[in-house]
Amino acid sequence: GGGGGGHYGPTGGGGGGGGGMENMHLKVPNERVGLIIGKGGMTVRGIQDRTGTNIQVPTMADQDDPRTRTVHITGPDSNSLERAVDEINSLLTNEARELNGPGAATYLAVPQVFCGAVIGRGGSTIK
Repeated sequence: GGGGGGHYGPTGGGGGGGGGMENMHLKVPNERVGLIIGKGGMTVRGIQDRTGTNIQVPTMADQDDPRTRTVHITGPDSNSLERAVDEINSLLTNEARELNGPGAATYLAVPQVFCGAVIGRGGSTIK
């Protein structure tokens, strides 16, 4: 089956003036926002560094749709915005492929010495 992707598009101004920043909004399901932020904000900082953008993830759900949050992306040009959106969509797409149901995930801290036992030979245990 397939989940819906995010809706995004340029929201502002266009003309040829110099030095202006461009903006884009990306609607993200609440349960997936953590993927974008990453542990201690590392994932979002990496995306910002690689793409030259500023990404703001709201702490609260959208008022018009409590299941989503609108992520604001600002950058020097449309190319940097597209690269940031591509990275975010890639994160969300990869996660969606790994889940069999809508938004169901369990996180468990496992000491590294036991990772092999949890995964099993060829992934047989974890599957």
